[in-house]
Amino acid sequence: MTKLVYIGKQRKISSVPVHSHTAWEIICYTNGAGNLEFSEGLQLNYSRGKIVVIPPRFAHSNRSEGGFTNLYMHVDNWSPPIHRPICLADDARDTVYHLMRQLLVLSGESGDDTAEIKDALSALILDLLRRKLDAPHYSPIVETVRARIVENFALEEFSVRSCIASLPYNAEYVRRLFTKETGKTPTEFLTDIRIDNAKKLMRSVHPAPKTAEVAAMCGFGDPLYFSRLFKKRTGMSPRAFQQSNDKKSDPNESSVAQIADPSRQSNVDQIEYPDQRHQPDRDKTADQG
Repeated sequence: MTKLVYIGKQRKISSVPVHSHTAWEIICYTNGAGNLEFSEGLQLNYSRGKIVVIPPRFAHSNRSEGGFTNLYMHVDNWSPPIHRPICLADDARDTVYHLMRQLLVLSGESGDDTAEIKDALSALILDLLRRKLDAPHYSPIVETVRARIVENFALEEFSVRSCIASLPYNAEYVRRLFTKETGKTPTEFLTDIRIDNAKKLMRSVHPAPKTAEVAAMCGFGDPLYFSRLFKKRTGMSPRAFQQSNDKKSDPNESSVAQIADPSRQSNVDQIEYPDQRHQPDRDKTADQG
């Protein structure tokens, strides 16, 4: 079973002599930039927002001209799919950093409840890192665009064009790079996310919401446009998709659950599918991505 051995915070320093650990080391750099040098000749450059994962017993030293700070944790009995140190990038929301920071805050507390929370946070951090290791690695530009699309797909006014225009790069270059690395244009990526979440919404909420409500919750301002696009992508209209899904579920069970918990649907809407139906304009395929 995976076990958190230690979590700590490194105050600003400029160098660390050669050393190694018997456990996995995960370092999240919070400031500065520098270079990690390993005994086998491998070197990794790091900067703020980078996460370095080091297997057990890999001797290494650390040097930084301007100094650096980080959060670090040591973990036993973990088996990610790597055998050499690797440098990863945190996401646009610094998710790993915030989770490690919260774990650090709890590290000085005791009690069964706190222990369970620490175990859960530790497991979540490791799961996120494993997903990063298993997933395709994108360039910082593409990762930024992907993260913004994922975070804002439910906003009707969200525009791929405006998202790309806000970056300090040529828009056409960003589009080409995104398409090359993901196999989709930014607009296709946005549309796929919206349609996938519409399907999840229609599967999870009973009784099924109206087509116009589903469209609004997934960033479409025009229900007719949403219906045409949904049928083009899935081969079924939203209504047919809902009816097909209803046949696979127990309507009586769904109704009982709704009566027992009248807030159930609103909770789903607020947590997973924020309702942005009153936002102006829509991001159609005319917004070239």
